[in-house]
Amino acid sequence: MQRALQSASAGQQRSSTSDKRPISAAQRERKLANDAALQRVPDQPGSLLREKFRLEYERRQREGVE
Repeated sequence: MQRALQSASAGQQRSSTSDKRPISAAQRERKLANDAALQRVPDQPGSLLREKFRLEYERRQREGVE
């Protein structure tokens, strides 16, 4: 099992390194902008789950289902 995991990860590394192509300045700028935008978004999965439960609770209250 360990060998299978190691060979799978080695295969992923080879495929990612063989896909290196020069990128244009516009593509590099877009990637930097996307990365910066993702860094501004807080990573709080607990708050997303809490909001989901709150919305479900409100929906059930409106429908009268207990």
